[in-house]
Amino acid sequence: MAADITLIDGEYGNPIDFTITKEDGTPDDLTVYSDVKIVLSTSDFSANVLNHSTVDPENISTQYSTGIITWLPSSNNPVPAFGYYWIQIIRIDATRSKPVKKIFLEIVRGVTHE
Repeated sequence: MAADITLIDGEYGNPIDFTITKEDGTPDDLTVYSDVKIVLSTSDFSANVLNHSTVDPENISTQYSTGIITWLPSSNNPVPAFGYYWIQIIRIDATRSKPVKKIFLEIVRGVTHE
């Protein structure tokens, strides 16, 4: 299966934007939800590797009103080890959680800089 996104293990400081749409295909206003989470799971869903809620510094909410959520890997929480993962953006309101389609992620080994 081809990856939707490819990143380098240990990478940080480069933002990754996701546009979240409603069922009709228009951008969803993410400001109406009590929380919007970025959840990164192993490819077999056996473990969550990252789980960033709106209050975490890696979850950038400045473009929420236009349906864009930004994941900003940091030096404290960089891109995880090489392998295959799933990303889900989960929108939470008072009555239910609304996950969007899964995003398949491939993380490759970085090249040493010597």
